[in-house]
Amino acid sequence: PGASFTIQIDESRLQVIAKIMDQTYCVLRAGYEEPSATGKRTFHIFKPTTDGPVYDYEYTLDEGDHGFWAKTKIKSLVVPNYITVTTPINALVSYEGYAKDVSSYNKYPKKRLVRIAGVDSDAAAFNIAQAILSKIQAGRETGAGRLPLNFGSEVYDYTKITDPRDGATMVGNLGRIQRIWNAQERNPNVWTMNFTFGGWLDVEKIINLPNFSDIDMLRAEHHTPMWYFDGAIDTGTKLSATFSFPYDVTWTGVWAHIDSDVTAD
Repeated sequence: PGASFTIQIDESRLQVIAKIMDQTYCVLRAGYEEPSATGKRTFHIFKPTTDGPVYDYEYTLDEGDHGFWAKTKIKSLVVPNYITVTTPINALVSYEGYAKDVSSYNKYPKKRLVRIAGVDSDAAAFNIAQAILSKIQAGRETGAGRLPLNFGSEVYDYTKITDPRDGATMVGNLGRIQRIWNAQERNPNVWTMNFTFGGWLDVEKIINLPNFSDIDMLRAEHHTPMWYFDGAIDTGTKLSATFSFPYDVTWTGVWAHIDSDVTAD
């Protein structure tokens, strides 16, 4: 992230790490690990497998394999589907890179532009755009399954379901896992597991990336009201206010936006 990376007051270490992960192909997964040298448990940062013929787990109805009870396939679009990463407006040298999900863009074009200080080449901008789009693609919910419990299954596992009855296959990375034991069941010794392909919980903030227009590129760090009136006024009364505005000589193309919320009984 370079010069664009900041740590906010009261921001936790986990929040900082997750923010960095948003600009990479990697994910963060908590799980049981051997104690580190400090005696504390650790998180696993890794790049999940998202394609290819080798899966973490496969589920079929063949005898001897781990079976499944139900599957659901969901058709959904990647939104946003065109990511552009570029340098700030006042950068001495401009760099830019983009990533596009062609199939979804052709059906429902939705763009996001992200300005990142510290991007030092077109290749770097391209890589960050590709990484952001890959998270959105993987986070798209494309299906779900219900099966006998698999203790080893973890989020982000690259998984395949094959149904020989209709020849259908479903492939994706697990986004949510729900392990269930119900004492009220007729057979309470049956443990079940539900999971979704995609639907990563942390992808929501990536999907909601700021949608900057060509002229509205200023990344404001503070949105504190500078003047506020709350009360009753007579019809026709004019209100005015004078306030100081934080000024930085490096700013260019600054826009001031005044919000008003007037209600009348």
